[in-house]
Amino acid sequence: MEDRLAFEVFVEIDPGQVTGVSGEAESVCVIPFTGTVKGALFNGTVAPGGADVQTRDARGALHVSARYALTGTDHTGRPCRIYIHNEGRFEDGKLPSPFHTTPSFVTDSPALAERFRRFRYRGEGHGGEGLTIRFFEIREARMIEN
Repeated sequence: MEDRLAFEVFVEIDPGQVTGVSGEAESVCVIPFTGTVKGALFNGTVAPGGADVQTRDARGALHVSARYALTGTDHTGRPCRIYIHNEGRFEDGKLPSPFHTTPSFVTDSPALAERFRRFRYRGEGHGGEGLTIRFFEIREARMIEN
């Protein structure tokens, strides 16, 4: 079975809000963002307060960790929220295109909570004219047992 696109986050970044610090061996960049969300499972917006924290270690490896909340409606039409923690690590220090991440979700939607328990998910980041993060249900026979 082919992985199923669950929803996409269309990221909006204000470059004036990006901050960072470089130390002797490491660097950190904090990228606050907002955006919109569209998809088969959820539609809504990125709530204020989300950020992607990118760290580069002494060996040059890049670690990205985005934490943010979404507000909108699930696929049943019920208003809900989703908290996302999305991680990626790139040992060569380069962000490939697309880049791949491992997300985890917390939601107050019973319908989405069931799906988040039933399937594993993967993320893909696509650049170009802005950044889009796509979340896919992994639809192979590797479903998580309850």
